[in-house]
Amino acid sequence: LGLDLFSGVYAIKPDGFIDLPEINDVYAKGKTINELKTTLEKKYSEYVYTPEISVSISTYRPLSLTLRGEVNKTGLFKLNYSRLSGGKNTIGSAALSGIDENQKDSTTYLEPKLFDLIQLGRGITSYADLKNIQIIRDNPLIHGGGKIKTTVNLISLLEDGNQQSNITLRDG
Repeated sequence: LGLDLFSGVYAIKPDGFIDLPEINDVYAKGKTINELKTTLEKKYSEYVYTPEISVSISTYRPLSLTLRGEVNKTGLFKLNYSRLSGGKNTIGSAALSGIDENQKDSTTYLEPKLFDLIQLGRGITSYADLKNIQIIRDNPLIHGGGKIKTTVNLISLLEDGNQQSNITLRDG
């Protein structure tokens, strides 16, 4: 049985908190869906016997990304998730492999990729070293927090179509 009082769509505010019935503000920024679910189940256990919480993302906010180096336009960029509704791409352009065309009421979101950001930077310069593209991002709290850094080889994407090099981007 669900409790209507606790059911609904709740937004995470710019300060990282989510305001929920009975437990008020809960810090959600930087948490995975499972981390937030565990936190909410613990807090709601004071009000509900054996709470079963379901957490999902209803809408994605744009990512804020910094692009530097051998690109034609550096700076701070905003990238949106591409929204697919019922198998139809409604924002941006993206490959539709694996999307079921018969899902009329489902919405799928495609994550922004490295190549999307390079396109916003108006491509690369002739001095770019495509074998050594550095990506720095925030590490989730569950993995220790801080920053993590990786090097990506885009040559394999351009020459062989290897999509593993076209990594998913995260905020920051």
